[in-house]
Amino acid sequence: MPSFESSKKQENQGYLSKSQLSYHEIITYLDNHWAPAKPITIKKLNAFLGNPAAKLSSIIIAGTSGKSTTIHYLKKLLLQEGLKIGISTSPHFNFYNERISINEQILSNEVFTFLANEILDIIKNNQIEATSKDILTAMAALYFKQQQVDLVLIEQENSIDFDPVSIFTPTILGITRLILPNKEILQKAIANILSSVSTKTSIASADQSKLVLHDMAKKTKELNAHWIMPVRKTAPLPYPFEQLHGRCAALAERISQTYMNALMSQNNIKLSTMSLLHFTKKQRGRTSLNTKPHANNSIKTIEQFWKSVNVDVPYRFQIIDKALLAHY
Repeated sequence: MPSFESSKKQENQGYLSKSQLSYHEIITYLDNHWAPAKPITIKKLNAFLGNPAAKLSSIIIAGTSGKSTTIHYLKKLLLQEGLKIGISTSPHFNFYNERISINEQILSNEVFTFLANEILDIIKNNQIEATSKDILTAMAALYFKQQQVDLVLIEQENSIDFDPVSIFTPTILGITRLILPNKEILQKAIANILSSVSTKTSIASADQSKLVLHDMAKKTKELNAHWIMPVRKTAPLPYPFEQLHGRCAALAERISQTYMNALMSQNNIKLSTMSLLHFTKKQRGRTSLNTKPHANNSIKTIEQFWKSVNVDVPYRFQIIDKALLAHY
């Protein structure tokens, strides 16, 4: 099987020959087309693309804070399981490319340009009034389907109003925290966040308010979805990051464990023989040579994982290399 880097080079060659707008022209277009999104728009784009959102296994992370951090830890955990992970985050902090990545590899300018032109052609030919968020969401769905990722991690940026990522029906929905000014807005946010779930969706939250958790659990029950609480983490992060990000890490671990249990059940594989995330009284998830290789075979337990995982989130809590930034 060709590596991701080699396959990306092959894609780039084809992408360059098909581009209509340049990378910088696309950036200008996106900068000028931010507006509130409407559900009908992303549904049309998804349909023209062959409905990739329905063909991808996805996890959505929502809330008013901690989403990027939770996705960071979730990504790290699931990469240890040998999965190919597509990631869609928002907003971007330095350049649009960072919103879409696979296995921690963000899009090159060439791939970004090709994908954007694919979506813009659909918009032009069918007279669709799409916002920048519609375009970026459609680009991510198209790319992840083309690359046949195992799982997509999606950040839902808008808690109160419609977000185009709602086109995905998540296997698991994680809600970090909901800090809102009053009960009415809180109820609106919960209803909006849960609008994309199905009866097969599992839902967990890292919110520390019992009242907020009660409202989430109640809405989950009304939708006949699955409330997978409580959220606890097996081992702490290094000081002081446990105090800063402990709840996000705990939510990521709970989601990862739930996803891997479901995945192994579907494939009739015993999780205890291969997963970092399976816990027993005597052991904590030994790896197996009969399964996909893990990203780092030296990590055997969840405790070792939390001691070794990077606590900084790329493009969020680090100094950006000016030479790298100038490339985009």
